[in-house]
Amino acid sequence: GETLASLEASPGVLSAHIYTGDGRLFASYWRDEAGDVPAPLAVADGRIEAYTLGLGGVVLTRRIEIDGNTIGVISIRATVQALYDRLITYSAIVAFVVVVSLGAALFVSRVAQRTISRPLGALAAVARRVAHQEGTAARAETDPGAPEEIASLVHSFNEMLARVESRERALRQARELLEQRVEERTAALNASNKELEAFSYSVSHDLRAPLRHVVGFASLLEQHVGASLDPRGRRYLTTMVDAASRMARLIEDLLAFARLGRASLSLQRADLGQIVSEAQAETMPAAADRRIEWNVGELPVVYADPSLLRLVMVNLISNAIKYTGTRDVATIEVG
Repeated sequence: GETLASLEASPGVLSAHIYTGDGRLFASYWRDEAGDVPAPLAVADGRIEAYTLGLGGVVLTRRIEIDGNTIGVISIRATVQALYDRLITYSAIVAFVVVVSLGAALFVSRVAQRTISRPLGALAAVARRVAHQEGTAARAETDPGAPEEIASLVHSFNEMLARVESRERALRQARELLEQRVEERTAALNASNKELEAFSYSVSHDLRAPLRHVVGFASLLEQHVGASLDPRGRRYLTTMVDAASRMARLIEDLLAFARLGRASLSLQRADLGQIVSEAQAETMPAAADRRIEWNVGELPVVYADPSLLRLVMVNLISNAIKYTGTRDVATIEVG
């Protein structure tokens, strides 16, 4: 009670109460007449105090701890009138400072308008006229009575325009030279591609006839002397026919590639499912004596060249048939 009574020295404190650990009132202090004793504020776990602020004042509740153990709480209610009075005083000071600052700013702005803003405004008008003329070829001019600083600024502006104009001219020349070189390289590349296509077409076309002769005469030789050949000779003859047949297929592929290089795309709606079915039917004779399980999923309709896409599918399925030849039962999936 004596400790709480010492709060008489603080005019803002209206009342104070000490409660025991179980919430019972232990001691009280009232500046004016005693009233109802309020319940202390709940202090959250892990915190040492809690407070509320309202029109009636501020209430602060704090734990009383000894050796880390809470033995009670103290609750103090104080008025905030002194804070309001101080706030009013500070507001008046701020208002006075703002008024003085506005007056000073107005005075400085009028002085700056006469000495700085008007010349800069004239320079801005010149810059707008330059911007609306024909690019960087235009130049700014100054009045004879303009300040020295503004004249220097306009001179620097004109120098900047001259440098930009020079760089644009050099860039335009470099771009024209680059375009010329690209056209020359493109023409040379097109000529090389045409020569390569013509060479591949000519080679593949001229080699097909001799290979057909090799395969044909090898077959006639097998029919003519087949019975008199020993197993080694028959194996030699079979190897020769197989090699010539593979060479013929390679030449056919080269010829097809040469034709493909000269073909133009004919884009249209193409059913991938139908194209895969046609490619599957075309490659099935090569796997007539094979056991193959086909798993073809749902395929979309695409926008492409059907003939070129069919060639792609034939090649892919042919490779699938070829490289699964070592398996008793092969599984080929298209999805």
